[in-house]
Amino acid sequence: MTFDVVDAPSDRIIELDCAEEDQLAFMTPDGPRILPGGPAYIRGNMAGFQQTDAIEQMTRDPGGTSGWDGTWQVVRDGSVIAEVEFGSLRGMACRGSGIGGV
Repeated sequence: MTFDVVDAPSDRIIELDCAEEDQLAFMTPDGPRILPGGPAYIRGNMAGFQQTDAIEQMTRDPGGTSGWDGTWQVVRDGSVIAEVEFGSLRGMACRGSGIGGV
């Protein structure tokens, strides 16, 4: 199944399925990055993903340089465990998820 992501503010907050005190910010270190588009860019440049994690684009940044710019969520076993800003690879993740080293 596919769907279109409509333009939305890029600062939309994705609600994580963990307690607020277990939501930790992360930032992926600068350095060389692999450059595929979409979820492969996120998975390939960050640590902590499981093979079955779904990485889904939730917003599109209308001022971005590509259709991939915006906020993405990571879903594991039906729960949203992280939100990631596409270009910067910064975001929030549930403690113990491993996403972004959290």
